[in-house]
Amino acid sequence: MPGRKTQTPDQKMPGRKTQTPDQMNPKRKRDRGLRQMANKKIPMRQCIGCHEMKAKKEMIRVIKTQEKEGGPCEILLDTTGRKNGRGAYLCPSGECLRAAIKNKGLERSFKMPIPKEVYEMLTKEMEEFET
Repeated sequence: MPGRKTQTPDQKMPGRKTQTPDQMNPKRKRDRGLRQMANKKIPMRQCIGCHEMKAKKEMIRVIKTQEKEGGPCEILLDTTGRKNGRGAYLCPSGECLRAAIKNKGLERSFKMPIPKEVYEMLTKEMEEFET
């Protein structure tokens, strides 16, 4: 074409900036490991006694184990947070356990009626944990 200027690839076009591969494709994560460490999320859980959202590590987990060959399911305090079973979270205070008993938070979480003996056992375990 007459009148059209052609440039060789090594010549720079005026007013055009060169871009790095990350700028060309913003979805590309070159430093992905470093970025994730800076913005790590803290898992939050709601206490069934006081209904406050707190960090998962600050809470105590109450679990309901599955029934084993016709035997009853157990409800236990899981201070490690690693045992198998359906879990509900409590603040590490006796007040929250009493509030959960009063508002039937455990019954609602586990979708089953909970006998008084279990509540008594949980209260004793919570007192031992507090001391």
